[in-house]
Amino acid sequence: MSIALLLAILPQLNIAAPITRLASFLDVPLLGFMLPLIGLFIAPIYPLLNSTVLSHLPKNLHSPMSGLIIIFSALGGTLGSRIVGILFGEVGGIKAFYVLLIPMILLIVSVLVIQRIIKKKSQSVAVASANAAA
Repeated sequence: MSIALLLAILPQLNIAAPITRLASFLDVPLLGFMLPLIGLFIAPIYPLLNSTVLSHLPKNLHSPMSGLIIIFSALGGTLGSRIVGILFGEVGGIKAFYVLLIPMILLIVSVLVIQRIIKKKSQSVAVASANAAA
């Protein structure tokens, strides 16, 4: 949904539009409110992935995995913000937002891979328990 929203908003952004002073929130164009909506769709992903990964790990691995998740999310947030800032300066805001599609797509692919791994593991456990019962 966030990718669709981003792809719907970006072509409508106009670099050549005249710069005007905004006196209130009522003066902000509709696109100015739609772009932050992407965060509403992305925000639930982090806790959902944490919960899914941790619920499929043995209890003794929860602490190390939580540490890894926190470290890599902090690195990703810090480096991601830095990279986006550099991109804004080098290629402009609109093109920089198109580059943001890459991590979104990578996140979707990683969720699908995790889902496939979990499904295979649960099927193998079901087969093993069925064989043990027989």
